[in-house]
Amino acid sequence: CSSGACCWKGQTASVCDSSGTSYSGCNRTVCTWDAINYSCSMLAYAGTKAGDWRMPTRSELSKWASNITSISRNQGDNGLRLCDRSSGYGSARCYRYDDACPGSHNGRCRPYGVWSSTPRGSNYYYRSLNYGSFTEDYNNSRYAF
Repeated sequence: CSSGACCWKGQTASVCDSSGTSYSGCNRTVCTWDAINYSCSMLAYAGTKAGDWRMPTRSELSKWASNITSISRNQGDNGLRLCDRSSGYGSARCYRYDDACPGSHNGRCRPYGVWSSTPRGSNYYYRSLNYGSFTEDYNNSRYAF
């Protein structure tokens, strides 16, 4: 990956569990900010057209925080299936995977992070799920979240 608009799929977490389902917490797609922004803007699904979809804003992600443990649990196809860096409440548990995402910042995958569309200087805000807490931070757009 050299363009900055990259995604990686497959095993992108080094420590994982499937939380009692057939879905593996390790097998996730993670993307740089540019790739997910492009993908969202080009998505056409279930009667929608390209341009109807977008990344969540910083404010929208913050509204998930109070209910994150219920919306991120593996609930079949109905849950968001977010993974938690250190889950203990029924969500898939994932930890960063070093060198699994070549071309991302430091080659690391961080499957427990969710990008927002909101910039902070040359970086972007994101939220990461850890022990059921959905905390905000900002980072370089070349990270794989």
